[in-house]
Amino acid sequence: MVKAYLAAMALLATGCASASPSGWLPAAGAVEGLSQDLPPVEVRERRVSEEEPVGANGQPDWTTQRRFARSRVYVLAPGQWETELWYRGKYDSYETASQLYQAELGVGLPYRFQLDYYQNFTDAPGAGVQDIGPQIEGRWAFADWGKMFANPTAYLEYKWDDTGADKYEAKILLGDTLAPRWHGASNLIFEQQTSGDRETELGVSTALSWSVIDGKLGVGAEFTVSRITGAGFRSDPAWEVALGPSVQWRFSPNAHLDIVPMFGLNRDTHNLDLFVVLGYDFGGPGDGSFAPTSTKSR
Repeated sequence: MVKAYLAAMALLATGCASASPSGWLPAAGAVEGLSQDLPPVEVRERRVSEEEPVGANGQPDWTTQRRFARSRVYVLAPGQWETELWYRGKYDSYETASQLYQAELGVGLPYRFQLDYYQNFTDAPGAGVQDIGPQIEGRWAFADWGKMFANPTAYLEYKWDDTGADKYEAKILLGDTLAPRWHGASNLIFEQQTSGDRETELGVSTALSWSVIDGKLGVGAEFTVSRITGAGFRSDPAWEVALGPSVQWRFSPNAHLDIVPMFGLNRDTHNLDLFVVLGYDFGGPGDGSFAPTSTKSR
């Protein structure tokens, strides 16, 4: 046994000595041949799952569930269905000024279209809960995600109000992934009443969020500025300026809860404008145009 071991070691030493001038390094040809047989190594930067592209538009996953209360971003993926329940409460000096409840159903359509239907209820002091009517919303993104700067999207909305004046609203929606885990949005807003005081609103909203836990928890801030004019104050506009934190909790792969308290920064603005949004994503059809978050590979 010992003799066999010593013979094997001697044979190994002889082979190494004959393969290299130093006696212990393998021949250069052997190294080159070995390197040619190895597959190339590809190094990829791992993105967070919220930023992985989904659907026919190539948009990141974070855009398929509403991230901000005051700023919209892009469109739903084709074939995606989502429903949301909204609460918006306006408060002045700890007293309720008004409350709005909304039930929404949205669907993503081919060619970067989206349609939404809302049913609206108000609870004003002394008036109780009232069904004030529906509203419809349409969006169209100018291009697939990432093909144009800030992914511009046109937005049109009409709101019927059985207790006051109807309104229509037009926006340009902008949004993008600013850096890993950082998401931003900004909207240019025009809103017009069709009767009554015929109030006109020109505004800008902007929002920023950071994913604390990928696919689970995001925090951020939202800011709005609006210039409002109407009958009797066309030359003396009211300015509404508000700022507040935002939180989104995805408590299941297909459900999210958003809480955004906006605090008024001037006398024309309500002390607190509170938004609470509960949403559920039904995903898309089985043709692969869009897959629910729960079925996507991580």
